[in-house]
Amino acid sequence: RWGVHVEVHRLFVGLLLIQERRTLAEQFVQFSEALRKAAQSKVDAGESAPLILLAADADLAQTREALIVIQREETSLRLRLAALMGWPGADLPPLVGDLPLVRRAPPTRQLLALMAERHPALRTRELAVIAGRAHIDSERREAWPAPTLGLAYGREAGPGPEADANVWLFSLSVPLPLWRTNQGGVAQAEADLRVADRERAQTAQDLTLRLTEARAALDAAVDMVDLYTTAIVPALEKNLTLLHRAYVLGEVDLLLVSHTRRSLLEATNRHLEARIMYFETVATLEGLVGTEIWSADEVER
Repeated sequence: RWGVHVEVHRLFVGLLLIQERRTLAEQFVQFSEALRKAAQSKVDAGESAPLILLAADADLAQTREALIVIQREETSLRLRLAALMGWPGADLPPLVGDLPLVRRAPPTRQLLALMAERHPALRTRELAVIAGRAHIDSERREAWPAPTLGLAYGREAGPGPEADANVWLFSLSVPLPLWRTNQGGVAQAEADLRVADRERAQTAQDLTLRLTEARAALDAAVDMVDLYTTAIVPALEKNLTLLHRAYVLGEVDLLLVSHTRRSLLEATNRHLEARIMYFETVATLEGLVGTEIWSADEVER
């Protein structure tokens, strides 16, 4: 159940991110279309050689190809989410939601405490140890001697004229030997408990290592997102507008515009990849912790 929760959360956030990628790709397609139109105008006016149309067409084809790839990925994610949810039919309704804020992971000690309390695998191992201890107690009780109580009644005829006598007979029997019984059952239960305890310790160690690694990856993803958020994304639309205007005014040639457009696209793709990596790592970390990392109040703040 927890695995399904984590995967649905991951796919939902992934779809929100890919919708952003699609919007960005459409923006670059519109830029390339405007650039192709401006190039055609220059060729028609005799200001440029027809050869530049090849470069403009190639640039436009690249941006449209990127949009097609993103649309295909979005369709694949929607189908996977529908199958995971058990949604009737392949088409999900439009997804509406806001992406959580990008933030650093809570302290490792806090995450480990949550994991020890909430992770299903650790809870299962802990319950196996508890059950093993109860099994030992049960086997030891089987080793106790089981005395048998008996009661018999009879009548004995009295000698001569005396009345018959009522005879009551009580008995207590104890099996031999009295001690060291059911040693095989006790030994087996103790061995099972040792195995369960070692499996619990091994599971805790493996999850702790994975959690520590995921937490470090989360903080690294935050640094990557911050790098591109402050330097590239806010000025993207402005830069595209200035780039198109510079080409229309003849300040730069088409090849330089195309090269700059590819650099901007690469930078924005890296920003989106950093965000995807961040939310993927959040899903991994929540899967290891066994619960949401941040409460609803913290997410709203």
